[in-house]
Parts: sequence; C-alpha cells; structure tokens
Amino acid sequence: MRSNSLKNQFYSLLKNNKKSLVYFAFGIYWLGLFIATSVPSETLPSVNVSDKIQHLTAYYFLSLLGGLTIHLQVKFQALKRKFYFSTILIFSIYGTIDEIHQLFIPGRFFDIADVAANLIGVILGALTLWLFFNKFMTGFGGTKTI
Repeated sequence: MRSNSLKNQFYSLLKNNKKSLVYFAFGIYWLGLFIATSVPSETLPSVNVSDKIQHLTAYYFLSLLGGLTIHLQVKFQALKRKFYFSTILIFSIYGTIDEIHQLFIPGRFFDIADVAANLIGVILGALTLWLFFNKFMTGFGGTKTI
C-alpha cells in the first residue's frame, strides 16, 4: 500500500508542478536540441558515441518529456486522450523535419538512418511512458491508482 502512496505522491508532484518541472524542462531540452542540430558539425565537440545512438537518445528524451507534457496539459484534449499516438506522431514528424533542415547547415546532411534512429528513440520514449502509466502507476488489480 505504501508503494501506491509513493506513486500517487510522485504523480501529484508532477501534475501540481507541471509548469516548473515538466513544461520548463521540455522547453529547454527541445530548444537545446534545436540549437545543437542547427550549428555546423565542426563546431560541436567530438563524442565517442555512435551518431545513431546520439540521435536515438536525443529523441528518446524529447519524446519522454514531450509526451509527459502532452499528458499533463489540459488545453488540447484530443491530443491528451491519445497522447501515446500524439507523442509518436508529433516527434516523428519533427525528427524528420529536423533532419531535412540539416541540409541547409554547413557540414551537416540528411541521412535516412538518422531519421530511423530518431523514430526509434521517439517510440522508445512513448513506450516508456506507456509502461510508466500502465504498469508503474497501476495497482495489483489492474486498475489505475491515479
């Protein structure tokens, strides 16, 4: 029972502080990602991680924060009702547009494998949210505790 109480407290913390904990983090992250993909590649520091892993990870966190933002917002109920689908659709489209936008950045290029890595990251982020809301936030009887 204590576990359900902690889960409810955690969810309540996010819901009651969504502007400072979720929306702000999402906005800063998305802005940072946009800036990082808009600068010439030779100005970025070299990281010894596969380019595809970088794309997957970046879009995983974008999808996670973006999906949580969609779930917690109240203005667009159609998006909220189907927030897993909305998350995948919105951030997959963004990942593709961002890859096309890199055609116009010196030292960058469009790569369909990057689009695929972005998509996998988005899907994994949405899957993590699904697990969070349907497994972690669910009581033993299969009913949601939120």
